[in-house]
Parts: sequence; C-alpha cells; structure tokens
Amino acid sequence: MTEDIYPLFGWDDPVPNEFKEIFSKCANESDSRKCSSTLEESLIVDEDYEIIGKSQNENSICPLCYQNVQLGHTQLYSNLLSQYFDVHTQCAHNCKHKTAQLALLTNQIQHAQIMERVPVDYDLLDLNVKVFVEFKIFHTIAQQPYLNLTHSTTLKQKKNTSILIDYANLREYFGKRQKHLVPLMQGRIQIDVHIMDSNLMQESKNIHSYEFYYNANKVTSDYICIGYDDICISMQLEEEHNQPQLCLKSLQINLSPDISKHLTKQSPKSSPIVDSFLFSPKTRIFTPQVGPVQQRVRFQSFQLEEQTQPDEWTEDLQSFEQIRGNIVNFVKTQHGSRLIQKHFTTCTQMELDQLLQEIGPHIGDLMIDPYANYMFGSLSQSCAPHQRLYILQTISNHLVDIACDKKGTHAIQSLVSLISSKQEEEMVENSIKNHIIYLTLDSQGTHLIKKIIARFSEDRLNMIFCKLMERFIQVVNHQFGLCVLKDLISKFKNNLEKCNFILIKMRDQLDDIVQDPFGNYGVQHVIDVYGDQKCTPIIDKILQKLVQLSIHKYSSNVVEKCILETSAKTQKRFIKQLSQDCICLELMKNKFGTFVLQKALQEAEKLGEGDILQQALQRNLPSIYAQNIRQKWMEYLAKK
Repeated sequence: MTEDIYPLFGWDDPVPNEFKEIFSKCANESDSRKCSSTLEESLIVDEDYEIIGKSQNENSICPLCYQNVQLGHTQLYSNLLSQYFDVHTQCAHNCKHKTAQLALLTNQIQHAQIMERVPVDYDLLDLNVKVFVEFKIFHTIAQQPYLNLTHSTTLKQKKNTSILIDYANLREYFGKRQKHLVPLMQGRIQIDVHIMDSNLMQESKNIHSYEFYYNANKVTSDYICIGYDDICISMQLEEEHNQPQLCLKSLQINLSPDISKHLTKQSPKSSPIVDSFLFSPKTRIFTPQVGPVQQRVRFQSFQLEEQTQPDEWTEDLQSFEQIRGNIVNFVKTQHGSRLIQKHFTTCTQMELDQLLQEIGPHIGDLMIDPYANYMFGSLSQSCAPHQRLYILQTISNHLVDIACDKKGTHAIQSLVSLISSKQEEEMVENSIKNHIIYLTLDSQGTHLIKKIIARFSEDRLNMIFCKLMERFIQVVNHQFGLCVLKDLISKFKNNLEKCNFILIKMRDQLDDIVQDPFGNYGVQHVIDVYGDQKCTPIIDKILQKLVQLSIHKYSSNVVEKCILETSAKTQKRFIKQLSQDCICLELMKNKFGTFVLQKALQEAEKLGEGDILQQALQRNLPSIYAQNIRQKWMEYLAKK
C-alpha cells in the first residue's frame, strides 16, 4: 500500500518515528480526538482547524495511510498539519480499496500541463453583467480548501469576454495588498464562476466549474502558468522562512462564445451597474447592490455575510429607530451618511449609545468606507467622553491601519482632536507606541502624529519625542518625518532640556542633514524657532565649512537663512568670513555660491559693511577665468 501512495508526492524523507507511533496508536483505538490532542501536546498542530472531510466520507483516508502521504516532508508540513487533520479513523483495510483512485491521482499529477501564455487585450463595452469567482486550492486528498478566495467584477468585454483578476495588486483589509501564499507544491485547484445579468436582477443560474491538478516541482523557472485553454492561473515560486511557497499572482478566464453571445443580447449598453454582491455561503443567495452608471472595470472583494440593502430615503431621518438593525448598510451610502450626520446635531446621548452598540463591531470598517468615514467627524463632536473612549477601545488593534488609510485618517483625526480625558490619551498612546516611526513616515499616518502633537500636553509627548530622537536622521531627512519634527520643535521651544537635546542631535549630524533635500529645512526651522543665540553650536559648525555648504544646492539655503534672518552680530561673522579672498573666489565661480554672496552683499550694505565685501569681490574678478561668469559679476557690481 505504501508503494501506491508514496510515489504520488515524490517525497523521499522518512516519516519520523514519533509521528508513526502517534498515528498507529490512535488508528488502532479509532480515536481521532485523542490523536488530535496528542499532536497538540507535541506542539505540532492547532485545534482550530479541520481537513480531509468527516469520518463518514468514503473518499477520506485513514491515519496509517495519511502519515505516509502527509508527513513525508516534516519541515514543510509540520505547521500545516492541523489544516489536514480531521481524518478517517476506521481500520486501515478501507484504504486497500482505493488503489485505483490513487493511481488515477498519480497519473493526473504526473501529466499536469504547464503553459506559457500572455493575457489578451480586449475591447470594452458596458455589459451590465456581474461575475462572481470562487478560487480554491486544495491539498490533493483534502476535502476542505487550503486557500479560498472570492471576488466579483463587472463584465465589459466585447469580442472575447474575459475575466482578469490581478490578485497581486488587489487591496484588502484597510487598503493593504494581500499576499496569497500556498505551501502546496502539488495539489488541486477548483474554480467556480457564477454569472448574473444585473439588468434582470436574476440570481446566479449560470455556474461554470473548473478543476485540475498541478505539480510545481516540474517547473524549471520561478514564474509559472497553469490551466486549460479557457483559464490561465499565474503563480510565482517564492521562499518564506526558507521554505518554497507558491504566490498567486493573477487569474484569467475566457468565457465561451456561446456565453458571450447570450450576455451581449440581454445586456443593454447603458444601465445601472451592480457595484458588489452580498453573498451567503449557507444559502448561496446573491444580493445585488446597485450603483450609478460607470465606464470602467472594477475588481472588488465582497462581504461574506447576509445583509439587506437599505431603502432610499427621501426625507430627513427622524429617529434611529427607523434604521435600527440596518445602520451599518445605511451609512455606507452617500445619502445615508449625509442624513445621519444631520441627525447627530439633534439626537440624544441615549440614541448615540444605541447607535454605537449596533455599529461597534464594524467601526473599523466604517472609518475607511468612502461615505461612512464622513460620519465620524459629526459623531465625534456629538459624543460624550465615555463614548469616544468606547470607539477608541473598539478600534485600538486597528488604529494604525485606519490612520494609514486615505479615508480612515480623517475619521481618526476628528476623533483625536476632541480628546479631553487622560483615559482617552492613554488609549491612543497604547495603540501607537510600537508604530510611531511607521506612522510618522506614512503619507496618511503622519497627520495623526501631527494631530497628537498639537492636541496633547508636553508631558504626554515624551514617548513620541524619544522615538523620534532615536531615529533622528531618518525622520528629519524624510518628507513626512520632517513635518512632524518641525511641529515637535515648535511644541518644545520653551522646554530648555528638550531644546538642548534637539540642538545637540542637529549639531552632531549636521553634515548629513544640512545637505539633504528635506533635512535642510529642519535646520532652517530650528534657527527660526530657537534663534541664533541658542543655535550658536550649529552656526559655528556652518562657519567652519562655509565653502562646502555654500556651493551645495540644499545647504546653501541654510547659509542664506543665517545671513538674512539672524542677529546683526551673526550676520557680521558671515560677512567677515565671506570677505576672505580664498572663500570669496570659490563662491563667485559657483552658481549657488553666487546667490549666497549676493544675499550677503545686500545685508552688508544695510549694516554698513558693504564696502568690505564689495572690495573682496572686485579683487577676485581677475582670477575668474570663465568669461561668462566674470562678465555677469562685472555687470552686477557695476549696478552697486
């Protein structure tokens, strides 16, 4: 029997004796639960999963055969064993009758076809037809899928009706890209395609199923395509934790001409498009959600829960009782979001408590919804402190993800800007304490950190201050990090200890900061806020490297800042040094240095020091060999 199963997977590693003993003992006693608990104690499996069907399933396999099939490669499958565990617990002799089935599986895997194929371009036509695709990957002998993905899209193809789902670029769960990894190098793929005519609002009657086996061990390159003539699945071999994995990239399905012809006949060119489906796996009922006419293909994930579409309201909302039980769907519409925002101005605290109780599990999703997110601006203003605290507690585990979403960031900011209690501040601190740098450098998350700096007191900002100082160079030289640091510098301008700490950090790493496209603005801001007297260590270091900094594109801005917006004493120091022949000549030959000298000459004339610098410029004119540069300087000085 072992000889029939083992070649099916091509594994040569022996099965560990400890696994053999566990499975043999439990198989003899026909006790699957005992086997499960024994494996859990050995830290191999997790009790939350079940695989390979129930014991009454005739196609399942007993533990003795299962150990040969499943545990051949210990490193790869020890962590996944739980996902294939619910095995047939009767005697091993039942498997003796499955030799023909195993031989058929062996044949199918060994003859799996690998294709080289490029997706076909197609013309667009507004066909009001919705397609619902279920993509499943199984272990060869598993009854439950390891990977189950479901997506919906609108068909808009004219000639070759084709469905293309780009899994690599789809964004799910707070706008992040989901990476679909499968550790099964050999297995079974099942694809179910449900087609619905949105014009007729019919339930899915046209169901097309595809099933085939694959063997990635036969592939020589890392990028593979699997499928038939009508289907193309693109996957790529990657390594995760030193183990080979298949990463799903895309799925393309070309529907048959008969289906395309049927759809074209029944689908007018202009009509409302179904934006998405609400699907109930138990009853397999599809509920369409109608949106406005649109002219582009949309790939969307849909919710796997049974819900109803709210009615369209034509008058103001009088009470939450009118939408009780359906508030989540109601606020996800543009009209519903506007009505509920208007109602917040007159509702009672009891009504707000009832609303929060209903939407509590969905607050995180609503904050990133295109329409529902606007609700939180009005809701935050109407909420009492204990209600705001409830919202913060509900989203505490997802606050960072929401803050980094382009919609969610506005909802979070409106909430944080109204925080008034220490409990609320502590809740926010605990949610972001391990993600401060990540939020600071994110294009959306940075707004939350800026809002916290503006709203919280200085003693509440020590954690943020310490984190930013630890990664000072990375923050100050970053486009968004610089904005946060400038706010922090202004916040602590009257705190002598923190001012000195910032100035020391700036002075010690001045060379890397002052010549950075963003960092140079940080130095300028420090000089603006703290003044040249406190910034003496920084100014001294700039004077030491005046030539190098004056002829650089970005650091020359800092030198100009020191000349234009500091005290007369500091300005005279710069003018005196610029009047030295060796420095003056070097700057006259450089376009950025020229700007510095011209600004210095303007300020020198105001201070009565213009003659000194002008004489230095005149002395060095003959030493400029570039005719065009010398001519420009002569014209400039002639006007003085």
